Amino acid sequence: MKCRSCSSVHLIDFCDLGQAPLSNGLIPECQLGQNEKRYPLKIKTCVECLLVQTQDFVEAHDIFTFDYVYFSSYSSTWIKHAEKFVQEVVKNYNLNHNNFVVEIASNDGYLLQFIKKSGIPCLGVEPAEDASAIAENKGINVINDFFSLKLSGEIVAKYGEADLVVANNVLAHVPDPVNILCGVYKLLKTTGVASVEFHSVKELIQRQAIDTIYHEHFSYYSLHSFKTLAESAHLKVVDVLELDSHGGSLRVFLTKDDSNHDVSNKVSDVIASEYEMGLADINTYRVFSENVIDIKHACINFLLNAKREGLKVAGYGAAAKASTLLNYAGITRNLIPFIADKSPSKVGKHIPGCRIPIVDVEKLIDFEPDYIIIFPWNIKNEVISELSPRLPKRVKFFQLVPEVVLLQ
Repeated sequence: MKCRSCSSVHLIDFCDLGQAPLSNGLIPECQLGQNEKRYPLKIKTCVECLLVQTQDFVEAHDIFTFDYVYFSSYSSTWIKHAEKFVQEVVKNYNLNHNNFVVEIASNDGYLLQFIKKSGIPCLGVEPAEDASAIAENKGINVINDFFSLKLSGEIVAKYGEADLVVANNVLAHVPDPVNILCGVYKLLKTTGVASVEFHSVKELIQRQAIDTIYHEHFSYYSLHSFKTLAESAHLKVVDVLELDSHGGSLRVFLTKDDSNHDVSNKVSDVIASEYEMGLADINTYRVFSENVIDIKHACINFLLNAKREGLKVAGYGAAAKASTLLNYAGITRNLIPFIADKSPSKVGKHIPGCRIPIVDVEKLIDFEPDYIIIFPWNIKNEVISELSPRLPKRVKFFQLVPEVVLLQ
């Protein structure tokens, strides 16, 4: 295997979570009798550029199909995040009806709806057919395809170059990030700016967030590794913001490498903090791998103790995080009988692998569990504020990663 960024063959093992199904490949009731594919879930680190990446086992086209069930608009936290972002970039870059914005992996129009509302011409690129259809119903122009260097040329030929390109939480999902960034370069005006967000591998390691590892994430970036990748596509990192979203993310602003944009001191500051934390030290990755088994045992012991005490346990949030953790730990409906979710596209299906059923929120309310496990812990405050008023005060909320924590 060669590194997805620099093509080096010098990669070391980082983390092995065993055989796992595709985390968002939820199983309909009618398919429960069929065997599902499992793939090795192994993570490696490039010794040369420090990019953390999955070993090659799954193709992107096997993941982001018509049945891909993640819709950004079902999280009020994420909608607020998108709206605030749009307000900031419109103000900071003086965007108006004379400009053009393109979002890569625009999902269901969660962000572009605010660009459109601001009167700015925009275009989304989204490979999942169902998400594209929802965005189009909002009046957003969408190309239903995977973004690539080739497609960027077609967009420029038809619509012209972009003043702003947005790519939130998409680069982690592509097997060839160099091609994507070369496409961004081609798409941008000379004066244009690209905004890219991704989960920080520094935060992944510090928080031991093993449940953010799944096949749909081909790469895990630090600012150092991302900057190296960007430079290979003739883009320069001019600014960076550290965010709380998704358990710790980076928002990176890019321009063409010959632009007149000044580079903020925050870029070197963040990279320096990554070095101080040990991201350039291979031993940092080995220690993380050693801690993974402790998280597994803590989860199992907590749930077994609850069962012995006769406590009723339920899960909330049929997120990819749930699939990774449940399958790695071998947790089944014997310990968690169901997981509630407010997304209609998920209700009635089952978590892949462990086959735990997904139910609507009303069943959770009627069940009146003693413990609720929140799997999408990055929106735990949103979940607790929505559920607490409808449940008895005795109900306790927990998250399981990086350790079992009572959230109230």
